[in-house]
Amino acid sequence: MVSSPDMPFALSIDAVVEKCVAFRSEEKWEESYALSSEGIASVDFAKAAARTQWRLLEEHALASLWLGKKDEARIHFDRVLEYDLADEDIERTLSNLGYCPEPEKPFRIDWKKYWIGLLFAILTAFILIGPGLLKGCK
Repeated sequence: MVSSPDMPFALSIDAVVEKCVAFRSEEKWEESYALSSEGIASVDFAKAAARTQWRLLEEHALASLWLGKKDEARIHFDRVLEYDLADEDIERTLSNLGYCPEPEKPFRIDWKKYWIGLLFAILTAFILIGPGLLKGCK
């Protein structure tokens, strides 16, 4: 059972999903986000039916998306896709995922290429400049 300051009484996970759907229709994204977060974190979430679980994950992802939390939305849309969904649910989730950019990969230096490139630059400089330096030494 989930409770929130707006609703001090406990709600079942099914009721949480329905309340989040109502919040979404009213574009109350903060309320939907807060309630769905509580629902996902509750002990009852794991006991709920699979359809209820993925619907709550989807509501949380949608609220996250509208609040600009696109990385979080992506994570939850990906979680939704782990369930056995109907074709239209898969299409809708994939469409929503299109609004969530891929997370940026951290910049990594390929040290092998770096050292090979540096060695090549030094050898090239020595070949091109070296003979000129030797002429000046005579």
